[in-house]
Amino acid sequence: MKKIITRTDQETAKDKWIEKEKGRFVLELFYNPSTKEHVRMERWDPDVVVRGAIAEGGEEILAWEGGFKEDEGDYTSAGMHWGRNPASSAGKSFQRVAGASGCQLLIKEGHLPADTSSNKQ
Repeated sequence: MKKIITRTDQETAKDKWIEKEKGRFVLELFYNPSTKEHVRMERWDPDVVVRGAIAEGGEEILAWEGGFKEDEGDYTSAGMHWGRNPASSAGKSFQRVAGASGCQLLIKEGHLPADTSSNKQ
């Protein structure tokens, strides 16, 4: 059985943020290698550009402080923002740009079921 990685509140409080690329810091919270479910917090400095692709199993993003812009919209206005990209979006590339005050995000990937409906377009 593969180990499921989680963090306790005490470990999270130790501030184990890792700079993945200039201005983008990540705190890993949970990863299950069997299901590919991945949960992390991210901090982006102001105006940082993050490029990537939507993970297999889709993603959900909660911006609880600050915000970002991407092709699908501008999420930099006051208040929290939540978005979901379904599993059918897997592999779609994105470019996200942090707002002028940066942002803090909770990102969960790989947990959304594939669309099995017969109404796919």
